[in-house]
Amino acid sequence: MASMEWLLLCTSCGQRYPLLSKNWRCSCGSPLTVKWGEPPLFKVEAREHSLWRYHPLLPASFHRRISLGEGLTPIVQAEFDRVVVLAKLEYLNPTGSFKDRGASLAISHALEVGARCVVEDSSGNAGAAIAAYASAAGLKARIYVPQDAPQYKKNLISTFQADVIEKQSRSEAARAAIAELGKDDLYVGHLWNPFFIEGTKTIAFELYEQLEKPPNVIIAPTAAGTLLLGLYKGFNELIELGLVDESPRLYAVQAAEVAPLYEAIHRKPPPRAASSLADGLRVSNPPRLKEMVHAITSTHGGVCTVDNDQIQKALKTLHRKGFLIEPTSATALAALWKLEESGEIAHGERILLMLTGSGLKAL
Repeated sequence: MASMEWLLLCTSCGQRYPLLSKNWRCSCGSPLTVKWGEPPLFKVEAREHSLWRYHPLLPASFHRRISLGEGLTPIVQAEFDRVVVLAKLEYLNPTGSFKDRGASLAISHALEVGARCVVEDSSGNAGAAIAAYASAAGLKARIYVPQDAPQYKKNLISTFQADVIEKQSRSEAARAAIAELGKDDLYVGHLWNPFFIEGTKTIAFELYEQLEKPPNVIIAPTAAGTLLLGLYKGFNELIELGLVDESPRLYAVQAAEVAPLYEAIHRKPPPRAASSLADGLRVSNPPRLKEMVHAITSTHGGVCTVDNDQIQKALKTLHRKGFLIEPTSATALAALWKLEESGEIAHGERILLMLTGSGLKAL
């Protein structure tokens, strides 16, 4: 059983729910977050070669984990136009994206609450991750996808024996996933699922282990916010445990055509430009938008948008450097160039790019 010291807390009204609840949002309609009662010890299981090496800091029983070896991704150094940066290779996770971290926690929790079928809505990577981990857990999965999701990603979801339900748009897929829930279904949609963020927060723990000191700046492709919020939560927990003094400045990068976080921060839409190459950045109404704004402002970070031309240039540059990433991942480098040009990132700062998804899905 999971520790009773953990609970689910509404991010808006503060209502509390048991950790083993099947609630995926509060009765007031707001997202839930996971909270611990007393801060645990930062104990690392050195022989555990997955994110479960941090199991004392995770809200799930160590004995009921579903793992495919996610986490512990490398950090490598690279130089772009005489600027040296670090890159976290999240595309080397089991199904080729950082979403495997969230899937491991979400599916482990689903098992603990007795789920038989899990339901997700996704444009690709999250759906593949949930499908794979559900299959590993012996659970059925139903994944709602937009019709224009890349066919290779839909094929990958089907490979793991999940049912793929196509809807007209990304927004319609999200609505249908919730509207069509059956009595034996558990909704684990990563836009809402608090355990997904518990998985992505382990990236911050790894950065603490892998680097002598945290970077000054982290640039992360951002749609629903699971990566951005995981980084924010992970560093806040490290601060609470007295292991680091402050969080890196978090910079989100969004696609020019779908940029709700940019609009919330800048109070205006970005310049109009096509950005369809970033197929993973198409969440127009993220339920955790207020949390995302807080993560940006409280770390003194920022948000910018990129278009197809900028993505294509960054993608070719990263491929020439040997990084086998998909176009959505290339938005991190495209954002770096814009942030340098605007002066938001200074020369000599330690910069880390999150390379989030594998190019093997996009060949």
